[in-house]
This record gives sequence, C-alpha cells and structure tokens, in this order.
Amino acid sequence: MEQNYTKSLFRNRTFVLLLFAGFFTIASYSMFITTTTWYVVTDLGSASNLGVILIAATLPRLIMMVFGGVLADTFKKNNGYVLDQSSTSHYSSNYLLFCCL
Repeated sequence: MEQNYTKSLFRNRTFVLLLFAGFFTIASYSMFITTTTWYVVTDLGSASNLGVILIAATLPRLIMMVFGGVLADTFKKNNGYVLDQSSTSHYSSNYLLFCCL
C-alpha cells in the first residue's frame, strides 16, 4: 500500500512570507483609516466632512483592487510600476489639497 506524505504549507518559505505580508498590509491599512479619522475629527474639527475624506482616501485602493490584476497582466512590470506610482501621487496630492482647504 502506498502512502502519500504531504508537506505542511507553513514549511514553504514563500507562503509564510506572503502570509505575513498580508497581515502587515491589513494592519497598516487599518492604522491608516484610524489615524485619518482621528486627524480629521480632532485637528481639522470637520466631522461632517469625514465621510467625503474617507471616500477620497479609499477610492484609489478600490480602483486598483478591481483593475490592478488586469493591468498587471497586460503591461510590462516597469510600466505598471510607473502607472501605480503616478496614480498614487496624483490621488495623494488631491487628498492633501482637499484636506487643506
């Protein structure tokens, strides 16, 4: 009788690193939302605009989540990186301008 021995998935170094990267990503995004909310309410004193500011901060992430995989498969990696950095800087500058007004 033949026995199948399988290796544990947690012994795969790539999987473990990707798992930890996912945990850190979730934690950092949660900290970002918390600190943004805190800043808007306490320093800006603009609780009424909190929803608009959080939508402006979250919209680029939603767009990249929907279309990011298709764009990554379509374009070369260098072009995708440039597109990602330029869109991030564009939305970040708009976010900063909106918060300062």
